[in-house]
Amino acid sequence: MSRSDLDVLNRKPITVSIGGREFKITPQARKQSRVWKARLFETLNSRGGMESVVASLGAVLGKDHASDPASLAGLASWVLWFAGTGGDEILDTIYDYDPATFTDDDRIFCDDNGSIDEFVAVLSVIVRLVYAPFGALVGAVGLKMGSQTEKPTVVAQE
Repeated sequence: MSRSDLDVLNRKPITVSIGGREFKITPQARKQSRVWKARLFETLNSRGGMESVVASLGAVLGKDHASDPASLAGLASWVLWFAGTGGDEILDTIYDYDPATFTDDDRIFCDDNGSIDEFVAVLSVIVRLVYAPFGALVGAVGLKMGSQTEKPTVVAQE
């Protein structure tokens, strides 16, 4: 997602595809981006917080994990949440970034027709917009999950 300085200044929309339908996501102002980051943070922390997950994971991977059942329980709780509704709750935050783009009918269409790969690709675009200083890092680390054989969605600059 290479954008010129002029595109950034003009908040030029980025076209994404979900379920075969194109949507234009408009880069939001800092205030709306902060609201979205707070929503994402709230979602990620809804099951005891990422700090406890990281601490639990560290304890589980460390040599004393057998003596700390609370660490195992905390990690298991977060994994079960993520496997249940958590993953969807995180992906649903794409609707909150640019509410004008996704009407209620669009949300229903996306949920009925969009693949997980497409949602993850759109989330990746939004994360790179919101966390601009870390955009290259996000792409390098790999929020580009999905099928290795086919490109799940086309993300193009208008």
